[in-house]
Amino acid sequence: MVFLEKFIYIFGGYDGTRRTNDFYKFDVFSQEWIRIITNDLPPSCRERHVAVVHDRSIFLFAGYDGVNRLNDFYEFNTDNNTWQEVIYSGSGMPPSPRHSSCAIVFDGSMYVFGGYDGVCKSDLHRFNFETNTWHEVKKTSNNLWPRERYRTSAILYSEDMYIYGGHDGSKQLEDFWAFNIKTHKWRLIEIKPNLPSLRDSHVTFVYKDSIFIHGGSSANNIYNKGDFFEFNFSKYT
Repeated sequence: MVFLEKFIYIFGGYDGTRRTNDFYKFDVFSQEWIRIITNDLPPSCRERHVAVVHDRSIFLFAGYDGVNRLNDFYEFNTDNNTWQEVIYSGSGMPPSPRHSSCAIVFDGSMYVFGGYDGVCKSDLHRFNFETNTWHEVKKTSNNLWPRERYRTSAILYSEDMYIYGGHDGSKQLEDFWAFNIKTHKWRLIEIKPNLPSLRDSHVTFVYKDSIFIHGGSSANNIYNKGDFFEFNFSKYT
């Protein structure tokens, strides 16, 4: 799910019976759903993919089709309503086929963190939209780094990518990390009072100077539909 101009865009997912590749947008002003039909071949049916916005295009990466984990990459141009597969160049390799990663866009590049490719991952990859190249941001021995996880979420604030929680393959997490895109360094944000509980599959978004976290799956696999948390940067700093 992504937001562009006055529309919320949703692609694919799982309806309880099958994975889909239907595509909708929601007009936040008219409160209407519109199904998007194109004349070209859309991405295959999938769930647990990531989607980001760059310029006036929506980019969709990876996911799970019910049998296979994926690492294909597509662009939807909102000006002419067309899909095209993104073909990377150069020697850098894309992330392994996976699902349940998280991603943000900063300064002409997409950053993809974690996911599940048969094991939980903590790798970080950058895709440069101008050069169509992939590059893995390597962990160095003297840097902190988040543990492996999937079903987390990421947001961008200033020049940092923030992630909270997720699942490490055996349990839900409640740690809070920031990755500075300029220095390529992670830092653990240690805040104890009113910390959201252990969770994965939650929704995270940023508004003004705050991060908001809503819902997700708890340790006993019950969805916490009602809880809603705010992290305010001005109060933290």
